[in-house]
Amino acid sequence: METGDHAQLPLSGILPDELVIEILSRIPIKSLLQFRCVSKSWKSLISHNPQFVKLHLHNSPKNDNLILFVNKGLDEEEDDFDIRAIYCSKQTLLDNNISSIVNAEDGRCFVVNDTNWSVGSCNGLVCFRSHLVNNEVIESHFRFWNPALRLISKKSPALYVNKLPGDPFSPARYGFGYDSSSDTYKVVVMILGLENTIVKVHSMGESCWKEILSFPTFPIGELDGQFLNGTLNWLALDKSGYGYDWRTVTVNHLVIFSLDLEKETYRHLSLPAGLVEVSCVESNLKVLGGYLCFFFHYRGTHFVMWQMKEFGVEMSWTQLFIISDQHLQFDIDHPLIPLCTSENGDVIVMARTDDFGAIIYNWKSNRVELIETNNEFLENGEDYVESLVFPG
Repeated sequence: METGDHAQLPLSGILPDELVIEILSRIPIKSLLQFRCVSKSWKSLISHNPQFVKLHLHNSPKNDNLILFVNKGLDEEEDDFDIRAIYCSKQTLLDNNISSIVNAEDGRCFVVNDTNWSVGSCNGLVCFRSHLVNNEVIESHFRFWNPALRLISKKSPALYVNKLPGDPFSPARYGFGYDSSSDTYKVVVMILGLENTIVKVHSMGESCWKEILSFPTFPIGELDGQFLNGTLNWLALDKSGYGYDWRTVTVNHLVIFSLDLEKETYRHLSLPAGLVEVSCVESNLKVLGGYLCFFFHYRGTHFVMWQMKEFGVEMSWTQLFIISDQHLQFDIDHPLIPLCTSENGDVIVMARTDDFGAIIYNWKSNRVELIETNNEFLENGEDYVESLVFPG
């Protein structure tokens, strides 16, 4: 950062400006926002200097916070489910203090519902999609929320997707990530056609969508694209899902579709070698603690998780654990959803998607603890890092 970007800082007579900026870049957002009142130059630095925003993001702890999606049940007044995206510390969840999370103050909470759902989190921004179905056309808009700043953007330009004949589900999958080469945040939509999947991209702040790719692969599963190292990653079928006989799908048909946001190209990554049987319905990907993880339910009796130790290197797949449903103290009818890991990665929290509560599992000590949530479902969780990135 050049000297002219931060001239006349109040402490410049005591400490060098560069040191003052380095100190400020390591301060939590809540305190930093209060420091804007110190002077006009500090306010300008904290609120409007893009180099300082990047420096603060670089120095912010990367595995401390979480966006947790909590379903509080049916809203009797509006006849709709009350689902909240809540910004919280992971340690609160790991300490089994769910009540303090559910009762978070309004400024750290965003209400979502069946027509308004998360697409992903990246660099302090959370992307939400709202949709409206009109006949056979799905109209979607996207907004960006920074819970640390308590700011949310206006709606993006509309995206229109035609439903496929006879298919009641949405023919699209979504992802949200950051292209460092252009300093751009991008929403990616993959739309299944009768023969190929097409990819459309919207860059935050722009007024249009553009089509970038067409190919036969199609992502599956309930989770959106997982952002890691400049790429979005989905578990996918190796050809168009519309042409599959699902009764014949095996592990050999599954790949990881990895989209490079800078080059706008893709490649296929292999799943761990030696897999014999994997259920497509109960398998998926999740970025946990900065690593791409592949998890699945094996033969209806065990939960299995693998971790790619070096992203993009298929030989680096390592099985973290395999644990029986009996040891989890849980009769699983639906897949578990990993929410987060501890800082050292030894402990993982998993939502029980067909029951109230979650599971805290220390895979090093093989110890299981249950989280009770007082009749509230934990739907999902996403890693979150505090930032000053403006959701515009």
